[in-house]
Order: sequence, then C-alpha cells, then structure tokens
Amino acid sequence: MIDRVFAECVAHPDDDGPRLVWADLVGGERGELVVVQCDLARAGRQPSHRLSPTEMAARRRRERELVEAHGHEWAGSLAKLATRWSFRRGFVETAKVDPLQFDVAKLREHPLLASITLEGWRLPPAEDVAQFRAIAMRSPTESIPAWRGLRAFSCDHLEPTSLPDVWQILKQSPIERLHFRRHGLDTTQIRTLLDAAPALTSLEVSPTTAPDSLAWLDRPLRALRVGYVDTLAPVAATRGLESFGFFCPPYAPDGMLDVLLQIRTLEIGGYVPRAVELLANATLPALRCVRLHGAIDEAALAPLRKRFDVQVDHADELIHEAPEAMFELGGPYILRSQPVCIVRLDMSVPVIHELPAHPVDERVYLGRSSDVQLRIMSGTVARRHAMLIWNDGHHEIRDMGSTNGVIIGTERVDRRVLHDGDEVLLGEAILRYFVGPGARDRAEDAITAKR
Repeated sequence: MIDRVFAECVAHPDDDGPRLVWADLVGGERGELVVVQCDLARAGRQPSHRLSPTEMAARRRRERELVEAHGHEWAGSLAKLATRWSFRRGFVETAKVDPLQFDVAKLREHPLLASITLEGWRLPPAEDVAQFRAIAMRSPTESIPAWRGLRAFSCDHLEPTSLPDVWQILKQSPIERLHFRRHGLDTTQIRTLLDAAPALTSLEVSPTTAPDSLAWLDRPLRALRVGYVDTLAPVAATRGLESFGFFCPPYAPDGMLDVLLQIRTLEIGGYVPRAVELLANATLPALRCVRLHGAIDEAALAPLRKRFDVQVDHADELIHEAPEAMFELGGPYILRSQPVCIVRLDMSVPVIHELPAHPVDERVYLGRSSDVQLRIMSGTVARRHAMLIWNDGHHEIRDMGSTNGVIIGTERVDRRVLHDGDEVLLGEAILRYFVGPGARDRAEDAITAKR
C-alpha cells in the first residue's frame, strides 16, 4: 500500500494529496515532516491557506527540529552522493552533485529528486538526467549535452561560445525558468536566447553592466531578478510581475515601485536604507512578501511594520541553485541575509570559505574527505570531523566523534553556538568564524593581522 501511494507521489509530483496520504500511512516524525512542509508550501501558494505569523513560526521551528534530527537518515544514499540537498514538501527534491561522482543509478533511487546543481565541469549525458525538470551548472568548458524536457535551466558564467548549445536546450525544452548570472552576454544575445523559450515565465539575468530601466526586456514575465535598476516604467516586463528582485541604488527615484501593481514578492539588495524608504511610501496593493539583503537597522523597519504583517524568517538560500524553486511565492516576511566567512589561518596562504545563511534543512560538513562542503586537508582532521547547522539566525558547530575534537578557546566542545570572531580548532587546523554584514571584510582583516 505504501509503495503504491509513493508511486502516486512520483506520478503527480505537484499534487500534495498523495504525499499527505503517504504521510498518514507512514506516520511518526517522517510523516510529520511531509505534513509540516506541505502546510508551509500551501501557505505560500494559496491565499486561502495563509498562516498567521505565530503559526508560520511554529511550523518552521518544527521543520528545523525534524530535519536536524533525521535529515541525514531520511536522505538515504543521496547523503553520500550529494554535497548539499534540500527537503521540500517532505521529500528531497533538490541536490548539489559533483559530476565526477555522478551516479545515475543512485540518483534514480530518489524519483522525486527534480532539480540538480552540477558542481564541476564534466557534464553527464542527456539520458542520465532525463528524470530532472531543472538543472543548474557553472562555467561550462565543454559542449553542453542536448538535455530535453527541462522546465528550468541555470548557468553561471555563460559566454558567447556556449550560446548555440544553450539555444538548442531552450528550443527543445518547455523552459519556464532561466538563470543567467555573472555572464558575458550583451542584451542582444540574451534576447536571442529568450526568443527560443516562448513558455518562459521566470528569469534571472544579472548582473547588468550598469543601472537599467529594463526597457530592453520586451516580454511579460511573472518573476524577474536582475542587477541594479535605476528606474521602472510600465513596460512589458513589469506589467504582470508577481515577483521581482533587484539591487536598489542610493539615488532611486521616489515612486519607482508604484508601477508594480501585481507584485506579491519583492527581493531587494544594494542600498537597503533607500529601499526601505521606497517601500514605506509605495502603493503596492498585492504585496505579501519582502526580502531585504544586506545590513538592516531594526529601527529602519518600523515604517514597514506599520504597513505590512511582517515576520522575520529565513528563506531557502538554495533558490539560486534550484531553478525549479525560483521565486516561489511565500507568506509575508522580511529576510535578513547573514553572510558567513570561515578563514583558515594556520596555512602559509590563508583561505577564506564563504557560505550563505543556510536553510534549515542543510548541514555543512567539515573534514578532509572529498565529499564534504568545507574540505580541510590535514592528517589531524577526521574525514568528517564536524558539521555546522544554521538555526534561528546562527550556526551551531557539532563534533562528529572525531579523535582530536572541536576546541573553541581552550575548551573541547561537543556542540556550541558560534559567534562572530570565534576561533575554532579542528586538530591543528585553525579556523576563524565571521557572520553578518561585513563578514568578508573582517575575515580579510584577520588575515592581515596574522601577517
């Protein structure tokens, strides 16, 4: 019975009904995760299922507890194959995979896995990725296979030499979502690619070389993320937008957001104080969700709290690596981004590792194994020495039973919340942890002080 219901989940991946039946049959905490995440997803998709801030916070908290306790176990074989993965609506639906260790047989053990990010340069053949609806990749240095059937495609560092391959993918697939970041394309080349994707509804194309008015983008979209935008006009690209992400310049004109009459989600980086001023005075009748990236003064949020039902929460930072999930419409909240830098100071040439504010269902492993996110090549460091868990706005470090342990200050710890500037010893490896606005600058200052 359970297997038959799971087959229904696979056959109808966008339908919550079979998932909830499966959850009822399985029961326990495994079934509870399905119920909680489906509840959160419905609250984002359907106005009739909106949750109050208190209800949303309670479900997020329970989601964290369940995934932290059982996420590695519930990921099964994928936990050894992927470096990052994310549960959505109760099942692993997106993962980051090293193409050098790409094992299609093991991936097929997870038929609800719909979106993958390929970390390296070796790209799997088209037949090995047939199950996926979304693929993200970086810096293609070889011909891109003619992947078909994709609904979402993401490619970083796209150069003009790869345009024919990408054009073929777009032409042969029902592409709805596209990500082109840190690219070397001009607007004419981007428009050529967009012409090959008539079903497109969501686009990320950033950064632009200069502030823009979006006049070059002459097609309607539901979701759009770009670089700096110096003004907005009621053109084809903005008329029907429901989600919009951009960098706000300090000189952005008053009223520039008022053309976004159907906007439900705004994601704004750049000069955040000016963005808050614009939001406080904007006429945005459909707005439900605001995400602000950067340093945010709590006092500056007061005007927004008077106008909007605001909940401080953490969004899924895998969005940029899971194009299938791009611009999911969520409940009303403000995101406060917490960039993280970990600098290794015991090396002749110190190294800085940058991490985003991680979603609740992601763990970052530290050790000398080739399959961990933060690799430390040292004989005094275990293969999987420790892990970081992002929880309620901070990282907690946990020892994974290593011989040499985790030492903070002079104390060996099994688990400890990390604070900005903390020094952590893993064997002979010396790490310094920085979090929040200016984390990168403080990490670089630590390197300078060492020298």
